[in-house]
Amino acid sequence: MGFDIEKLVKNVSKIKLKGGVFEKASRVIIVVSICIFGIAVFLGNI
Repeated sequence: MGFDIEKLVKNVSKIKLKGGVFEKASRVIIVVSICIFGIAVFLGNI
């Protein structure tokens, strides 16, 4: 299973959410979710 994490991170940075704190929290949640998914795939849990 090949996917490009660098490409995913670049796409996440294109997401524009307005609202100050909400924007920062949403961005963190999205990045953490991608990281957890990547770790799970790497460890073979999915």
